[in-house]
Amino acid sequence: MNPSDRSSTVLRATLCLAFLLISVQPLFAIAKVKPEEKPKAQPTPRPKPKPKPVVKKPEPPKPAPTPSENVMRKYTGSVGKYSVVFNFRIDPASRVTGSYVMPADPGMILRLEGDNPEGEIILREYTREKLTANIRLKRVLSPTRISWEGTMYNTPPDNRVFPVSISRPR
Repeated sequence: MNPSDRSSTVLRATLCLAFLLISVQPLFAIAKVKPEEKPKAQPTPRPKPKPKPVVKKPEPPKPAPTPSENVMRKYTGSVGKYSVVFNFRIDPASRVTGSYVMPADPGMILRLEGDNPEGEIILREYTREKLTANIRLKRVLSPTRISWEGTMYNTPPDNRVFPVSISRPR
């Protein structure tokens, strides 16, 4: 082989090799990740700090509902020598509605209707829809109890009069 042929062959081989490297290089870039390689470990995330517990301040005690809040209230006490349980409410217009029973005769429910002028309750008692008594009570307050004291006047022909005293805790 002649030296010029030889250099021509080397030149051709070098060009072919260069062409081959240029055309194959993108394939190497695509196949960089080998299946046997393990993926790089991701940094371990820091544990999130636990949220601080919310500490609720205790709520102040709620004041007792006023008569205008229209709440049914239970009072215990006596009418004359009889034990009684009164349940009544005073609406925002100062109207009183409710009933009472005597534990000695629990089947007899006596309906009450009336008014609540300041510091006083004026009631009408109905037995089986018939007006049977008028009751007039005055409010008596102590640090621990709300009481109502006064008198029941039965309607004629009965006309008996009884002292009334009922109360409930504040």
